[in-house]
Amino acid sequence: MKFNNSLPISKITFPDYISPKKVKEICEAIKSGKVIIIKGSQKATGKTTVTKILRENGFVAFEKFECVEIEI
Repeated sequence: MKFNNSLPISKITFPDYISPKKVKEICEAIKSGKVIIIKGSQKATGKTTVTKILRENGFVAFEKFECVEIEI
């Protein structure tokens, strides 16, 4: 999958409340060309913010509630 990103991954700034470990996971997913699904508890955790940051920089990202999981 090709991404039409406008910034190198290293130039994306994530909020301070996103742990370095999670930022590393996101960057690894981007480098490997994976679509990113952001999930977490149903409270303010930064899910929407991170998804928005990724989308604004041309990466494919969704929040879990936006997706349909189908098991075959």
